[in-house]
Amino acid sequence: MLSITRKTILVVDDEPAILGLVNTILTFSGYRVLVANGPIEAIDIFRRIGAVDLLLSDVDMPQMDGGSLAAHLVRLRPRLRVLLMTGSDRAKAQATGGRFRILCKPFSMSALREVVNATLNSSVAAAPVH
Repeated sequence: MLSITRKTILVVDDEPAILGLVNTILTFSGYRVLVANGPIEAIDIFRRIGAVDLLLSDVDMPQMDGGSLAAHLVRLRPRLRVLLMTGSDRAKAQATGGRFRILCKPFSMSALREVVNATLNSSVAAAPVH
């Protein structure tokens, strides 16, 4: 029997509408999705679950920005894949030093699925997505 391993994605966004939409798209695409409405909740989930393949986080959030959250979680799990989302200008998004892939909002369902798949199948430190 063929065994298919579902990848687990931790999605973090402080906007409930975005969080819900991304959750729905990725769940219907076959991923196991964990959601957090902010960085503090994301860190708690990450520590409890541990087996997260991809962090998909908004950049602009209260408490902690997405780049700082990603850096913190990568220190806990160096092989964690990271994809950051932003609706702000690219200069602010690139404040992560080009260390993580970036998906600019708004994005289509197919673009989200494509970039998530590419990030999961890439090296850990990936170049930004244009």
